Amino acid sequence: MDGDIFRTTSDGTPELIRDGIKIQLLNDGEGMNGGYDPRDPRDIPFLTFNVFTSGDVEVGSGYFHHEDDLGEWYEEVRAKYGTQLPVTMTVDECRLALEILMGPIHDRLIDGVGDGRVYQRLSWASLESLRDGKVSCGRWVVGDYICREGHHEVDGHPQGDQG
Repeated sequence: MDGDIFRTTSDGTPELIRDGIKIQLLNDGEGMNGGYDPRDPRDIPFLTFNVFTSGDVEVGSGYFHHEDDLGEWYEEVRAKYGTQLPVTMTVDECRLALEILMGPIHDRLIDGVGDGRVYQRLSWASLESLRDGKVSCGRWVVGDYICREGHHEVDGHPQGDQG
């Protein structure tokens, strides 16, 4: 999106910034069943995403309170989750993953769309998400979604089991 800033930090962490929201993809040692176990040939090291804001957010208000003039970032509470994205992804794949994650997170924090479980749902992000352009998990499709009282829609069409 125009105005997005994608960069890789000095320690190699890819991050995307949009409208006072920053998302990073971290190698925090996560694996298929918690911590990555290099002795287990079936385990895969996965990336974690972490969300920061440039100030205190009032969800849905369209702005952040106390924006910091010094450029400091504040870690969002309960907004750090493991994904199913392998640590071996290329820089271009990381950028695409961050763009896919940013959409629903931006919608939640800036516009108040969705509910507080958006981060948990985005933890299902995988290589298939990069191919499909959205994160799918069970009955939820995260990305261009609307959540209203126990059901959700994508572009106005109900998705999955609504009961």
